[in-house]
Amino acid sequence: MRSDGSLECWGLESRSRDPPPGDFSAFAVGDENFTIGLRPDSTIECWGNNSFGQCNAPKGAFTSIGAGYYHSIGLRTDGSVECWGWNIVGQCNAPAGIFTGIAGGGYHTVAIAADISDDDADGIPGWLDNCPDAFNPEQGDCDADGIGDTCDTAFEDCNSNGLCDVDDVLSGSSHDCNDNGVPDECEDGTLSLTTGDMGAFGLNEPADGILAGAPPSLADVAVKLRVIADLGSVTEYATLSIGGMQYGGLLLQTNGLDCPVDPQQVELVVPRDDWNTFVDSYAGMIPVVVSGSTLVDPLQCLNGYAEVTVQYPPLAYDCDLNGVSDLCEIADGSADCDLDGVVDACAIADELVTDCNDNGIPDSCDVANGAWDDDGDLLPDECEYALGDFDLDGAITFTDLLVLLGLWGAPDPVIGDLDGDGLVGFNDLLLLLSRWGPAP
Repeated sequence: MRSDGSLECWGLESRSRDPPPGDFSAFAVGDENFTIGLRPDSTIECWGNNSFGQCNAPKGAFTSIGAGYYHSIGLRTDGSVECWGWNIVGQCNAPAGIFTGIAGGGYHTVAIAADISDDDADGIPGWLDNCPDAFNPEQGDCDADGIGDTCDTAFEDCNSNGLCDVDDVLSGSSHDCNDNGVPDECEDGTLSLTTGDMGAFGLNEPADGILAGAPPSLADVAVKLRVIADLGSVTEYATLSIGGMQYGGLLLQTNGLDCPVDPQQVELVVPRDDWNTFVDSYAGMIPVVVSGSTLVDPLQCLNGYAEVTVQYPPLAYDCDLNGVSDLCEIADGSADCDLDGVVDACAIADELVTDCNDNGIPDSCDVANGAWDDDGDLLPDECEYALGDFDLDGAITFTDLLVLLGLWGAPDPVIGDLDGDGLVGFNDLLLLLSRWGPAP
């Protein structure tokens, strides 16, 4: 049987040597020039010598097949056995019951009886139960690995909705904008990356790896280096390079051990700006190199080991609590004008940024987009004018009073109409005097 499911036969010319076209999932050869095949759709097809009806396959679904001298056997999906063909000594008198396996001899048939007990009392006999020792009448198996979700240690249901995470995402019940197989509502912004075991390191033999799939970070990232190496003296130490930049200096120089059973650990911090530069420069595939000083022997430790892990800080991941991560919303078009990874509306609501003119755009972005900012404080001048700081010096003083008096009675002025009634007058003067001193 070829890998594509087709059959090919050779040898003595006979009727059983020419299989029908199409795919098969299994086949069995009878002793007297006939062949029985199981199709992917669980149906049976026979060809060749049919002198005793051994090729008169019954209809229905089967899970396995067998053949004897002049008889054929099939195990149905319900666990029952069916035989057809020559029955001279009762080889086709299949007993009632449930079976899990079959085989054919020349003039006999054997089958493995199923365990029909139901130890977990869920109404599913043990031979059919995908969790025979755990109550699971629904028989859910979202990852189709043959192990029921109830007892599958690999089963993940982060939002406890009864669906495994994979099904949540595939069905559209949950968003997964970063395509990591985890519903967005389950992610809190934390992320961990690892190089895995990069092996031993030493003189002229660095251990190197990749921190793959690294996204930008909104804050500094924590780095852990774990090693088992020849580091038992002050002349033996390790160095760590991330993205081509060395961090931490001479590591484990004073407290290193020779080939410990468990890895020694060093904790470091990579600043946000450095990290995001690496992410951009290496397209999220950040190279890591662990090296040893000249006296570090890479062959001394039979259990030589080096691993680097990076932990992103826990940050608000769904600031508006709509079940879609901020990064996804931004990718789908939500405004993040300052590129800090936080939706602008949330940043303003949480007072992470200012929006003095209440236009829904952070002030720094207004300025970047061309709003006047003559004093260079990253606040649009219109906001300072609206407070009465007409000279933009950060305080309401006599100079500002003179400007207002100079505009007295002016209709719809560009500045000076503090109460918004379209005229510079007495109410504007009262507002200005109430704000006297440092601008609020």
